[in-house]
Amino acid sequence: MSPNVCGFIKTPQTLFASLFGCATLLLGSGWLPLNAQTSETRREPLLLAEAASSLEGKAIALLTSLNTQQYAAAHSQASETLLESLTVEAVETFWTDLIAKTGPIQGFGSTRVVETINSDIVIVETDFEQGARDVVVTYDKDGGVLGVNIPGIDSIQKIASSLILNLSQKDYSAARRDLHPFLKTELFSPQIQQKWEAVVNRYGSVESIEKILVLPGVGAQNGSLVQITVEFERATDDILVIFDQNQLITGVDMALQ
Repeated sequence: MSPNVCGFIKTPQTLFASLFGCATLLLGSGWLPLNAQTSETRREPLLLAEAASSLEGKAIALLTSLNTQQYAAAHSQASETLLESLTVEAVETFWTDLIAKTGPIQGFGSTRVVETINSDIVIVETDFEQGARDVVVTYDKDGGVLGVNIPGIDSIQKIASSLILNLSQKDYSAARRDLHPFLKTELFSPQIQQKWEAVVNRYGSVESIEKILVLPGVGAQNGSLVQITVEFERATDDILVIFDQNQLITGVDMALQ
């Protein structure tokens, strides 16, 4: 199979129609968007007092609130649209699940801002107890947080299976967690719920995941595609989860039968 991601995926038997759409792709490991109008700045470690009003300072303040378990303060920084469906409890669950794998934050390194038409993306070099990682904070143009990504912690198999599990449990906030930053500018819990309910209305509820197959090198920008065979109440069908090279979800497609 030779999928054409970011569009319809055609095989001799099926036509895969996008469930979540497809994000504008990122090029390489540097977080530079491809086919998007951008500008970019980079700074060495900032003093919070000097950077409090900057986007980088806001991102560091957000991560500091999370690291010190000030979840209500972190929640208050979300965009107006995200606040309609995001709870403080969901913020706490996200962070506690993360630091169980990385340990708490020990410090911050340099920061980088990528400005796009619809969002501003801040990449913060972050020193966790178990190693340094890039944390990606996406803002809308009004300065509200649209999402936080920490790529590379889980395998794409686990991310894809967790996506299906969260959808089946109607935890749409968690289902949004590993979406590409560009998808997070467009997709919020109500839209994801609407798309998933259309699937459930057709096939019934999820009974089990039967098989997971990884197809490397056919996802976005030499990323990967994970094919999950899902047993629903009324049918068994494949769901394709498309990843870029940073292990972020750029699309979710399903065969229509």
